[in-house]
Amino acid sequence: MERIHILYVAGQFIVKKGSDKYPMGSILDPLEVAYLLHEDKAIVYGSRGEKITLRDLAYMHADKKEWWLLFTVLHDLYKRGRIAKRGFGENDLVLEREGKKYRIYVTEENVVVPISELLEWIEKAFSKNMIPVIAVVDMYGDVTYYKASKHVFKKIDKSEI
Repeated sequence: MERIHILYVAGQFIVKKGSDKYPMGSILDPLEVAYLLHEDKAIVYGSRGEKITLRDLAYMHADKKEWWLLFTVLHDLYKRGRIAKRGFGENDLVLEREGKKYRIYVTEENVVVPISELLEWIEKAFSKNMIPVIAVVDMYGDVTYYKASKHVFKKIDKSEI
């Protein structure tokens, strides 16, 4: 496969020489551009004609820790033959497979996530008719996926304990 050519201008990645999957003029998400660079499927140029590498792209997003985690999960899904896109929040992805939509919450091991945040995120996934999945990236870059569900906790009388 011939590499596609992407121009980075005014904060956007625009396909200049594309393919069927990436038609000319398409605007790509930086995560997808990072994947294409990692797999040597694209060449990215800055507005002055300089080449932009994966390392350059990582530096552009170095202030957003979750960006690298999202890339790790996106790459893992691509290796498994799944195609995911950036989700609705800063730490989630969306995957469509076999007629089902999955909303993937990306986090790393040993990070405390408030239960209220997870419950709210799960509720939003259900409200969009999506299956909530939590992806945990470990210190080695391995990803483990957990299907999330909503549980209702009801108050019980002290005498029941």
